[in-house]
Amino acid sequence: MTIKAQEEKVKNTYPVDLTEIQQLSEKYQQLYDFSNNSAHGLEAMRSKALLQAFYLDNLPEAIRILSRLLENPRASRAFNATCKIDLGDIYLLFDKPWESTLLYSQVEKAFEDSPLAYKAKLKNAKLHYYNGDFTLAKSHLDILKVATTREISNDAISLSLLISNNTYLDTVDLPLQKYAAAELLIYQNKDDQALQELNQLLNKYPSHNLEDEIYWSKSKIFREQAKPQQALEMLQKIVRNHSTDILGDDAYYTIANIYENDLQDAEKAQEYYGEFLKRYPGSVYIAQARKNFRKLRGDIIN
Repeated sequence: MTIKAQEEKVKNTYPVDLTEIQQLSEKYQQLYDFSNNSAHGLEAMRSKALLQAFYLDNLPEAIRILSRLLENPRASRAFNATCKIDLGDIYLLFDKPWESTLLYSQVEKAFEDSPLAYKAKLKNAKLHYYNGDFTLAKSHLDILKVATTREISNDAISLSLLISNNTYLDTVDLPLQKYAAAELLIYQNKDDQALQELNQLLNKYPSHNLEDEIYWSKSKIFREQAKPQQALEMLQKIVRNHSTDILGDDAYYTIANIYENDLQDAEKAQEYYGEFLKRYPGSVYIAQARKNFRKLRGDIIN
C-alpha cells in the first residue's frame, strides 16, 4: 500500500489514530530525505505539513515546512501556488483570514482561468461566507458554477444554493451568519464550540431552512469523535424530515457507510445500501453504493 493510500485509510477511520498520523508524517520525511528535491520529495514534505497542521495541531511546524518549500528553487510554479493555498488554509486555522485571502488572491492573479485559480477563488468565497459577507461570496461562487473542474463547480453550486435559500431581501440573515461561524469553528477543529453554536441555532430557530444542514454538521462532528450512534441519530433526522432535500442522499449513504465501516454491521449496511439504490438512483454516490452493496452481498471478492 502506498503512503497516500495509507493516509486516506487512516484519515477515514474514526477516531483518527494520531499515533498513525505521526508515523505517516515520519514516513513522508523519510521519503523526502531519500528523494531530496525531486518532485516526489517536495510533495512528500507538503503532505507532512498538512498532517502537522490539520491533525497534529503543530501549526508553526506546518508553516515552517511550507515556507521552506516556497523558497525552494526546484519547485514548479504550480507547486508553489498549491503551497500558497495550503498556507492560506493554515492561516485560517490561526484566525488570520487577511493573510489567507492575500495568499489565495495571489494564486488567483498568477494563474488566471486555470484550475488553481478556481480553487483559490473558491477558498476566497468560503472566507467571505465564514465572515458573513454573503453577497460577495455569492459573486465569486456564481463565476465558479461554470468552472472547468466538476468538483469545484459542484462545491460552488452547493454553497451558492445554501446562501440563496437562507438570505432574503426583507429579513436579516442572522441564522445563516451563525451557521457560517459554526462551520468555521468546525474547520478550525473547535468541535465543542461548534456543537454549542449549532445547538443554540436549533433551539432559537426551530424548523428553520437550515435544520438539515445543522444536523449534517453535527453528524460529521460526532462521527469524527467516534460517536457513531449520535451521528446516526442526526442523519436519521435528515432522512425522516428532509429526505427529498439536497442532503437527503448524502445522509442515507452516510448511514450505510457508518454501519459498514464504523459499526461493522454488514447486515444493516447492506440493508441501507439496497434501499439507497432504490431511493436515489441519480445520486453522485450511486456507483460506490452499488459496489459496496455487491461486496457486502458477496458478489465481489476482495
